[in-house]
Amino acid sequence: MTSEEERVLSDFVHNNIGCNQTALVEECLTKEVFAYDDIANLYQEGEGGEEEAQEIFSWYCVDEWMADKLKEQGEPVLENDFGKWWGRTTFGQLIAADSVIERIHAELNK
Repeated sequence: MTSEEERVLSDFVHNNIGCNQTALVEECLTKEVFAYDDIANLYQEGEGGEEEAQEIFSWYCVDEWMADKLKEQGEPVLENDFGKWWGRTTFGQLIAADSVIERIHAELNK
């Protein structure tokens, strides 16, 4: 990936994904202000065909458009009357390097 492509992808993330709100979402889930039932794609089919919960490492606020795109990609998305959050299942790299973000961005440029 060229530095220009990296810049464009970084701008895409900056314009479509809000701040990290992991502490807020986790506290609201713990205190049952938010419900686990409101998380789309929390479970995926694992080995042997059994449903397994995806491991979510952080939560980011997103708008409706991004929430829809992430859900289409099978990503966990929490939606309720308070907002929408993406449950990021990777860590240790920039969000722009997540394959799901690269796929969503690539779809826009077809």
